[in-house]
Amino acid sequence: MRAFPGRYPESPSTVSGPLRRARGVAPTSGTPQDGGVSRRDPFPADTTTVQSRPLAVALGACVVFIVVGTLTGGDQAALEWYGELERPEFQPPTLLVLLMSALYYIIMGVVLYRAQVHVPSGPIRRLAVALTLVIMGVNAVWNAVFMNLQVLEAAVVGMSAFVGLVLWLAVILFRKDRASFWILLPYVAWALYDLLWSVQLWGLNR
Repeated sequence: MRAFPGRYPESPSTVSGPLRRARGVAPTSGTPQDGGVSRRDPFPADTTTVQSRPLAVALGACVVFIVVGTLTGGDQAALEWYGELERPEFQPPTLLVLLMSALYYIIMGVVLYRAQVHVPSGPIRRLAVALTLVIMGVNAVWNAVFMNLQVLEAAVVGMSAFVGLVLWLAVILFRKDRASFWILLPYVAWALYDLLWSVQLWGLNR
């Protein structure tokens, strides 16, 4: 049977691109900008389900950096040098330091997971993930570098740069994932306190 022009209405699947737009029919195979292939973000920022791969990355990073921090502790000579330094009066209690050390990995693990999932996809997500990993890496080796160099001025400069990275990440999260910002905020306060403590330590021992 022959089909005569105009006898049957066109279905949406048979209407060409320009005509589809003219008739208000949504395209089904992407846009010209992406070559006609739709690109779906594997981790939409508004997802509410736990994503296994980002979770594995976050947990794996925490384990790796805990091991690195444990293996790169200062030697006995460095510990003796540190023990002879005059400390600031606002030295935190040992229990608080241990509590913050444990809480730190929980905070950064959650932030790393959310950076992969809840920060909008694109360069800003990659930047947030990279900053989080750099902060975790620097924190893992910081004590070893500080203790082995035994140069308090370098410690102050290094700590200032480290706090700058933490604040940069905080600004990104404040704009792109407010929940992660609030989760990170206690560590931001701790890092600022640590910087102030380092400056005081340098002033007392120069």
